Amino acid sequence: MATTMVPLEKDKWVEVSTVSVLFQMPDQVEAYAIEALAAPADKDTTIRKKIIPGEIYSFQKLDGNLYMISLDNDSEVAIEPAS
Repeated sequence: MATTMVPLEKDKWVEVSTVSVLFQMPDQVEAYAIEALAAPADKDTTIRKKIIPGEIYSFQKLDGNLYMISLDNDSEVAIEPAS
């Protein structure tokens, strides 16, 4: 499986994937993820999943796409197709 790095811009929700993937934050950055039909309009993270750096997460697409936000600084998230 090929790993792809998706850039995350600080304080901006970014569409990371439209399909099911495994993902990981390799940097020590505070990041959050959500499944949504569109990017959230603000930086509110109260109902989002906090992503712990180094942990591998599985996104199983249901109704929306995977969006992520980095609150510390610009960063990247590593994704690869889920099997």
